Amino acid sequence: MSTTPLHMQGGNAPAGRQIIAALDIGSTKITCFIGKPMSGRSRWTDDGQLAQMRIMGVGYQPASGVRAGAIVDMEAAEGAIRAAVDQAERMARVTVESVVASLSCGRVGGESFEVESNIAGEQVDSKDVHNLLSAGYEYAQVKGRVIMHILPMDFSLDGNRAIQDPRGLFGKVLRANIHVVSTDAGAIRNLKACIERCHLMVENFVAVPYVSGLAVLLPDEMRLGVINIDMGGERTNAAVFHKGKLVFVTSVALGGHHITTDIARGLSTSIAHAERLKTFYGSALISSQDEREFIAVPSIGDNDETEVNRIPKSMLTGIIQPRLEEIFEMIRDRLEENGFGIGGDSGIVLTGGASQLTGARELASRAFKQLVRKGQPQYIFGLPEAARGPGFSVCGGLLLHSQVPEFRFDQKRFVKGGRAGGYLARVGSWLRENF
Repeated sequence: MSTTPLHMQGGNAPAGRQIIAALDIGSTKITCFIGKPMSGRSRWTDDGQLAQMRIMGVGYQPASGVRAGAIVDMEAAEGAIRAAVDQAERMARVTVESVVASLSCGRVGGESFEVESNIAGEQVDSKDVHNLLSAGYEYAQVKGRVIMHILPMDFSLDGNRAIQDPRGLFGKVLRANIHVVSTDAGAIRNLKACIERCHLMVENFVAVPYVSGLAVLLPDEMRLGVINIDMGGERTNAAVFHKGKLVFVTSVALGGHHITTDIARGLSTSIAHAERLKTFYGSALISSQDEREFIAVPSIGDNDETEVNRIPKSMLTGIIQPRLEEIFEMIRDRLEENGFGIGGDSGIVLTGGASQLTGARELASRAFKQLVRKGQPQYIFGLPEAARGPGFSVCGGLLLHSQVPEFRFDQKRFVKGGRAGGYLARVGSWLRENF
């Protein structure tokens, strides 16, 4: 049996590639990491032995021209991207020409289904697996959507299930359970156009819920079952992993910035002061001391620092807690609707910039009725202290994703036929063309 990774393509970066640039276009900041695989330092996963990464350069800037991960002002976003990449390049003393970029906008979502085909010979080989996954790609086509990832969860051969790698086995009918992650075409085209205006080529877009998990989850968590919740500025993403594979993704258009806005409105202060109050005094849990502790809150437009309102800390907590509860409840409802109920065997990992709010982990534990841990980038060495927190999980995961073998396909080849005909007709037509 072949010892190459199941997905057959070796990795997302070109062979022999030594330097990789990752670009995370978030709602509140744009981050660029430049790194390279570490020889002699690797970790074992279901995808094989994957190299850990050494950071060469880091750059980040406020996310001008971006809202909820989508481009809303091309010129402003271009300037922010250029500044973040330039900062990382100066630190790394290299010039990058291409990047692996994150994507969270465009209603990123996943769908799971099963495809099957007959084996041409008696023994399954890489071509049989590739043909089956390509047929699954054709079946997954949806008008106006772009497929980002097509990930096999497991295979079955002549009724024998739970096969991780069927190559080398003998049988007649090969089936695969596949998870497909897709997004709206317009969102990905706008991001691509903006990055290319910075004279950078986009090697690949990676869905934020997926790539965040690669950075913060332990291999045992992914095998036993885990839900990774990434809390960004204007969007919270969730990804479910089981048996080492991604099985579900979802997101809600609420995040840390909505908490900041609630504080600004509730206390009649500026967004900048509201963010400061959230960072230094914010908590999701009410304490017995909160009524006796007072916080200075400057009013909007009041430049006289001696004239400020003083409020009990419990008032600030009373604004933060309901919004955070709403976010967790919406994610919980999405998971339950798709068969991932709360209080099960899956663990929960909380990451992303908004997860750093005091009491967020405890509040999430209440909402999901199970233990929750906080996650931050792992398997990455050389990060400066300011970039080691949960807010940099996505960018770290982008570097690691370059080492993960993933099924690649020629989109132009499969989009011509559209969705005409039934499922079996489409799969049968594709197989006739290739045998």
